[in-house]
Amino acid sequence: MVGSSQWAYGQEIVIVLGPNKIPINEYYTISVTLRNQPLHNLGDFPEIEGFKKSTRTNTTSRIGLGNKTIIEQTITQNYAALEEGKFTLKPFAITVNGKRMQAKGTTITILPMATEVEETGPPPGKDAPIVIGPPVSKPLESQSFLSLETDKENIYVGEGLYVRLAFYLHEPEQGILNFHDFAQQYPEFIKKLRQQNAWEEAFEPTAEIKPDTVIIREKTFLKFNLFRKLLYPLSPNPIAFPAVTLTMSQQPEPAAFAAPAEPTNLITFTSRPKTVAVKALPPHPLRDVVPVGQYKLKESLNRRTFRTGQSFSYQFEVEGQGNLGAILPPTPPPMSGLEIYPPETKVIRTKTAAVQEGAKNFRYNLLARQPGSYNLGTLFWLVYFDPVKSRYDTLRSELAVAVKGAENQLGDYRPEASDPFYKLIGEEENNLISLNQFNEIKLYTNVVILFLLCISLFLFFKK
Repeated sequence: MVGSSQWAYGQEIVIVLGPNKIPINEYYTISVTLRNQPLHNLGDFPEIEGFKKSTRTNTTSRIGLGNKTIIEQTITQNYAALEEGKFTLKPFAITVNGKRMQAKGTTITILPMATEVEETGPPPGKDAPIVIGPPVSKPLESQSFLSLETDKENIYVGEGLYVRLAFYLHEPEQGILNFHDFAQQYPEFIKKLRQQNAWEEAFEPTAEIKPDTVIIREKTFLKFNLFRKLLYPLSPNPIAFPAVTLTMSQQPEPAAFAAPAEPTNLITFTSRPKTVAVKALPPHPLRDVVPVGQYKLKESLNRRTFRTGQSFSYQFEVEGQGNLGAILPPTPPPMSGLEIYPPETKVIRTKTAAVQEGAKNFRYNLLARQPGSYNLGTLFWLVYFDPVKSRYDTLRSELAVAVKGAENQLGDYRPEASDPFYKLIGEEENNLISLNQFNEIKLYTNVVILFLLCISLFLFFKK
């Protein structure tokens, strides 16, 4: 079965569904084909229950019909079946060049894995298969290239470095160059680009790689981000990236329609090695422990005025760009009149294109023992290094609290009224219970059981 198709948009765009019955070791496909018009934008392909999106291919071909030449561009989304069985593809729509294209649904049957059958030649009525292997014809000259890129050329210890491996496909080479066995090449990127002397946070790989259109020296390229991660160096040693290779399949220039298929070459692209210099932080007593980044302080109190013996909550939140994991909670010095308990920590991370943004929140509980005015700036502060300004800075609390009432050195700890656990304390009885009480209850219980047993035996023998 060739699959179903739906023509629309002046017979210039078609959506083609793959065969309804395929073995589990083959991809199900949905394709969008454009005739005699360029692709400007393409919406998302549908999700199919029971399948996972895999690679996406983009091919261009020229079809000769008499004196006319038709140029076709086909974008194919591959779907990998998760298990055997029957699955339903619901009706869906894909936006192509701003137009919403509708497609009917179908039922897909996934069969057991197909057995390999050795054949001496192509079956009757079919063209010879395309051969993928070592180059059997002269590769076409390519202007596409592979590039390892970083957002900075030199950084400080602890400063974030964004690393990206990108492939730039020259627009006229669409349909000539295609990704080859990318799932097997991806682990090699991770292995070669790993740094032993850096804190690493990798971006989650996506099932499909969507390109961006860029113009370099008046030439149009499709940029594919193959691999991305964030590095935070732990020492002033340089970060060295070796050359990385990417293998692509290269189809010779498409010939006239129905011409004999030509072999496909494998062509390798290699990135240039790259080294990023790492500078040590300036001298400072806390140089080995301070976080590095651009931060600001957000703080809050549940109230400003309290009575002695009353607890209150204070939040010290560090917000900005940098390695949030390296931010330690402020350790306030002891202060007469206030008891400070270890904080609860909460991290909110937001990864963007090239930096890690977010916030780290420290929530402290304090207990007022003596009346007076307390400046929290003498208790809560954080020293950090700003790599943009190349200097140390301090986030310091600007809040103060007032405590009223008589001195309460021996008063009970009174946590916030919102804590449901401590609400139970006021509701329970405060009477002392003897440690021997349970032994006495056990003795009385045994006496009652023995008495009932004797009555039972008396009634039994009386009969």
